[in-house]
Amino acid sequence: MFRGQLHHFVFWWILATVGLLVTVPGVGTYTCHEVQTAFQMRQIGPWKLVPETPETDVDLQVCKHQGPTCCTRKMEDSYQAAVLRDILQHMQSHIYEPMFLLIRHGADLQDNFESLISFSIDFTGSLFDRSMADVQPLVSQLFANLSLYVLGGNVTVDSAVQHFYDSLFPFVYLRMLTQGPALPDVEWTQCMRSIRRTVEPFGLYPGELVKGLAGSLLAGRAMKRAVAEGAEVLTATEKVLLSRDCERALLRMMYCPHCRGLTLIQPCEGYCLNVLRGCLAHISELDDPWRRYLTVLKVLSGAMAGDHDLELALLGVRTQIREAILHAKLHASNISAAVEMMCGQPKETVTGEYSSPETPASPSLSTPLPSASLTNETEPFVSQLSTLLRDFSRRIQHYKTIFTTLPEALCQGVAAVDAFSCWNGADVVDSYTGHVVGNGLQAQKLNPEVKVRHADPTLAEAKAKLENFIQEVLDTTPGLYSVWSWAELSSGGTEGSAECDDEDGCQGSGVGAPKNPENEKTDTSQDGVHDGKKVPPKTPPTVHPRKDRPRDTGCTMATSPTLLAATAFLLGLQWYFM
Repeated sequence: MFRGQLHHFVFWWILATVGLLVTVPGVGTYTCHEVQTAFQMRQIGPWKLVPETPETDVDLQVCKHQGPTCCTRKMEDSYQAAVLRDILQHMQSHIYEPMFLLIRHGADLQDNFESLISFSIDFTGSLFDRSMADVQPLVSQLFANLSLYVLGGNVTVDSAVQHFYDSLFPFVYLRMLTQGPALPDVEWTQCMRSIRRTVEPFGLYPGELVKGLAGSLLAGRAMKRAVAEGAEVLTATEKVLLSRDCERALLRMMYCPHCRGLTLIQPCEGYCLNVLRGCLAHISELDDPWRRYLTVLKVLSGAMAGDHDLELALLGVRTQIREAILHAKLHASNISAAVEMMCGQPKETVTGEYSSPETPASPSLSTPLPSASLTNETEPFVSQLSTLLRDFSRRIQHYKTIFTTLPEALCQGVAAVDAFSCWNGADVVDSYTGHVVGNGLQAQKLNPEVKVRHADPTLAEAKAKLENFIQEVLDTTPGLYSVWSWAELSSGGTEGSAECDDEDGCQGSGVGAPKNPENEKTDTSQDGVHDGKKVPPKTPPTVHPRKDRPRDTGCTMATSPTLLAATAFLLGLQWYFM
């Protein structure tokens, strides 16, 4: 009888002990050790800010919930600073590659252009022998003005070329057409420069040279400015100021679960997209002008390496000058008659020094013009610059959707994909059930997570400046490029301007982004109507609910060693009496 009573007592003691073990966590045995570890490892702040056990009645601003919390007000401020730091670092990392590509291309383009100018000066100067050494400064000045034009200076191709031929005329007349004095007086020299466009000793060749250089140099000038404009737009995205509502939404998404001890739970993918698309709505507004801008780069690169090859145009100056001088020699008698009538005969300079603002004195006499033509020396420059332009054009096009895929890129590695549970901003759920919005300011009107009230002034200014640059290129280069290129440019690009697809990153799918049923909710069009046309209503897919799964509370249960030892002893005692 005693054995039966003892067996009955042990049975109920074990049952009570197990019940006590289950109910102990609810009476204050949770700790915040996991939160302390995450707080320190993520470099949010010193672990001493985290309480040892959850507290109640904490004055939190964002991470409020019913029940005890592992957060304090100072921790919440530290979390807020950490999430802003992380999001800005990820944004800078995302735009680093196109920024680096633009900056490096600008530097490479500058180096190649300077080398090309230097080579062109020597190559064109080789047209004249030592007796025409006075012409060398004129050649250098011509290419210096052309270089200044490409770099954005206040000079035109026509003025640079016409000024060169004005200064060249007295030398050609005295050294190649007649046997005049080596050092003519200044008044006669200035008269010769002033009548050059009236006499036209070089025929139509000055105009032909302007025409041959204009398209190529204009493309080079536009490319130089385009690189700077693109880098400026990317820099503006780094200076974007996130709204207060966005900051709170980011904090709620990333770190509010920690306050409940849920340090490993991840935000739902759709929830993450809503938060980041709302925060970055102003940046996504740059998508359309950015696509058109990349089309400008593509067209300019193709022009500079093709029909309007900058290298061939500059190296071809030598041939144009040679043909112009040959034309003057063929019409020497007519030119001499016009000069004698308008400027008279030149006189020897009394001081023995020929003064000119462009050319130094030279005692050399006229000599026959040497025969010359373009040689194979130009090939290395053609291959270098053309290859550089084609490689840049190909690589920069990879970043066409950089502003629309930014939210997806930031959510990768942060949001839960194909997980059993995720964080929806308020609780741990099986999946996010909210409406997932698209990109852009207009789409954020339906965003349930972030309220976007006004446009960012910095990004609005960058967008307007980029659009003005594109329009200026369209206005200043009519007929320079092919019709299909400008049609693509005017419509914002044939890819993705009228229709959105996954490859363009519209509606947030992005290139290589994992497909998720949540993304299908981004279609804001009404059933039965699309682009003003009636279409059959879409049949919603059948969603099979997942089975309820136990969720980890994330908190640590403090179990009494004495209680466990007593339970083990009673189990052994029960086994002994059985």
